[in-house]
Amino acid sequence: MNQQPISIKFLGNMAFFMVVPTTLSILNVIPLSWLLIDLAIIEALAIIPTIKKIKKAPFSENLELYVWGDAAMILSIIAASNINFNTVFIPLLWIVILTGTIIYMLVLRKGAVNQNKPVTQNADSTVV
Repeated sequence: MNQQPISIKFLGNMAFFMVVPTTLSILNVIPLSWLLIDLAIIEALAIIPTIKKIKKAPFSENLELYVWGDAAMILSIIAASNINFNTVFIPLLWIVILTGTIIYMLVLRKGAVNQNKPVTQNADSTVV
């Protein structure tokens, strides 16, 4: 599969939306919760290229990686000693993103042929 070129405009926008809010938060101009919301927007946008890749080739991503990532986020919420917006917002966001990606992969894989799986033939010349 060919790699798509990285958009300089996209990277510039992502950098802007990371640097400016972080600087404002460090200077105590905006609260930490605003920075977390900004981070959530960035993370939601960052998954878009992966979603496009999955749409073109449903078997190109490792499903187990997403399942383990989902489990890790659930465990991080369970393990949090102090439950508040700042401690659970990002793990909850990743649970939504990862679970949505898992469901999307499964739906697309249901009707697709795995191009990564080697084709073998039985003795009676049937393809497995």
